[in-house]
Amino acid sequence: YKGLWVEMGIALGEGIPVWVIGTAGDSCIFMNHPLVRKFVDINAMFEELDTKKEEG
Repeated sequence: YKGLWVEMGIALGEGIPVWVIGTAGDSCIFMNHPLVRKFVDINAMFEELDTKKEEG
């Protein structure tokens, strides 16, 4: 996991949105960053993608 947090910090520092699936990282301070999108599971992510597809 240590490498993940480093890469996530770099992405956020560069202004790149990060999508996180699951709750394993909830204790990480980066999870509160406005560019982080959190999903409970992969189905929740796909539901949001489908909703955006229907809207646009």
